[in-house]
Amino acid sequence: MMGDYTKSETSLNKGLLFRVIWQSALCHERISGYINAISAMPLRNR
Repeated sequence: MMGDYTKSETSLNKGLLFRVIWQSALCHERISGYINAISAMPLRNR
């Protein structure tokens, strides 16, 4: 029973870590998208 608990705990931590990495990657993409839009704004206004 203890071994099963440890295994499920490890897979849960892996899933959590994957979710954190995935969300930070999405956030990074969004931030770079905002930066690109902001840097492209003056070109549009000219």
